[in-house]
Amino acid sequence: MQKVGKQYYGHINLDVFENSHTQAFFFIKEHCNSNKIEHAKILEIGCSSGYFSEILRSYGMYVYGVEPFSTDAFDNNHVDSFYNGAVELFCAEKYRELQSSFDVIVLGDVIEHLAEPESVLKSLSGFLKKDGVFVASVPNITHKGIQNMIKDGQWIYQKYGLLDSTHIRFFSWRSLRELFIKVGFGVDRRYDVCLPDLNIYPQGCAKDKLFTNTAKIFVGKFLPKCVKTFIKYVLKKAAARVFRCSKLFVINGNNTDNVFQFVIRVSRSSLSKHAFTDDLSLIHISEPTRR
Repeated sequence: MQKVGKQYYGHINLDVFENSHTQAFFFIKEHCNSNKIEHAKILEIGCSSGYFSEILRSYGMYVYGVEPFSTDAFDNNHVDSFYNGAVELFCAEKYRELQSSFDVIVLGDVIEHLAEPESVLKSLSGFLKKDGVFVASVPNITHKGIQNMIKDGQWIYQKYGLLDSTHIRFFSWRSLRELFIKVGFGVDRRYDVCLPDLNIYPQGCAKDKLFTNTAKIFVGKFLPKCVKTFIKYVLKKAAARVFRCSKLFVINGNNTDNVFQFVIRVSRSSLSKHAFTDDLSLIHISEPTRR
């Protein structure tokens, strides 16, 4: 996926499981299947160029897109209906026409961009049917990379990612859960998209810098190219294995050090079941949902 200005462009492959869009899709599909919804009506807030809307429509869903920065989703016929404007204006102008109309409202990396997320979510909830749900992906500000950054006395905004320069709100798992509880919704599904802290804050591995720099000098000056290539390959494979193993420590849902994004589905019915508990065994999906 590529960010151009405030717009995101990309292609979604549902066979790639370890990403927020794939899991959001399966949370939507699971909701539709369990409620026997054949042609779901989806409201996608912040639909960007329509790359996710296109996938939903290919599965027979009706998609109403809302996007303030571009009309690409509408121009490229990736949505069925479209509103070009801010979500706050959409709620004010379209409520009477569209109240209680949608099975699912999708908020893919949107909430962190809202000045008043609680107010917006309350307004959007009126667009949902009685058994409708929100499906959202939200960055995790308690990621280990952010912790390391703060320990180093840093706060470095980036072009995209956890500290995207356009983010104005930041959420931990508990503050995200509490936000939806205030709106009247409990989390019934959660999946964690994980990323090692080196990808978030490369400078954060300060204690390893001496070893790393010494190794670079040794590898660079004294070893032939074929050996360097082999060492890089072995280190890359080892790092990947360590990362896969690290996901085991996230399985209880309460250790979120490696969690890059939370993908959640929330419903009104779940508010009375397990919304306030820290026992996440009923909602936490430790392995990606697959087709």
